[in-house]
Amino acid sequence: KRGDGKMLEEKEPTVEPQSSIRMEKYMTADEVAERLSLAKRTVLDLALSGALPCIRIGKKVIRFSESDLVRFLKQGREIE
Repeated sequence: KRGDGKMLEEKEPTVEPQSSIRMEKYMTADEVAERLSLAKRTVLDLALSGALPCIRIGKKVIRFSESDLVRFLKQGREIE
């Protein structure tokens, strides 16, 4: 009830249709290394240096989003 004695309307929670939800594709360091023809260690070094964006899941698991990889390649960063 509101302060004036009238009942509050309950709103239905809004749910987005499944077609509007886009799941990002995530890759392992091995998959990124294969895709770029690099050693897995090079991919991990790039991630740990911050040059290649990654997502950490816990202490040991690292994943790379496909969109971040595309952005990284478009920027044309040199590997030192």
